[in-house]
Amino acid sequence: MRKIALIVENNPLFRRFLEDILRQNCPAYDFIFAESAGSAMQITEQLSDLRVLVSDHNLGAGQTNGFELAEQIKTRHPQVQIIIISSSVDEALSAEAKQRGILHCVPKFNGLYEWISLLNIL
Repeated sequence: MRKIALIVENNPLFRRFLEDILRQNCPAYDFIFAESAGSAMQITEQLSDLRVLVSDHNLGAGQTNGFELAEQIKTRHPQVQIIIISSSVDEALSAEAKQRGILHCVPKFNGLYEWISLLNIL
């Protein structure tokens, strides 16, 4: 049985790039892509076996951020593993992630292969 990962990224160009790179490098997964927290929540209502959530921390002005989305999804899917990606990971963001119980907070661009590696071990 293949694992299911939900990728939440509001930038359409980066989302398309991720579709190609993830499918090539993480063959054990079926990927579902969402462009917003709202669409991610709608998708998770239909899933019973979500394994991993990868969400951008900043999903756009006035939108739910990645931490808030992770908390909402975790209530429906307590088994889900969470990876938060951000273009600006610093000590404060990493500390907030850990405080919220999120163990993986990695750079969006520079850490791409780091979080691909995480996907392959989760």
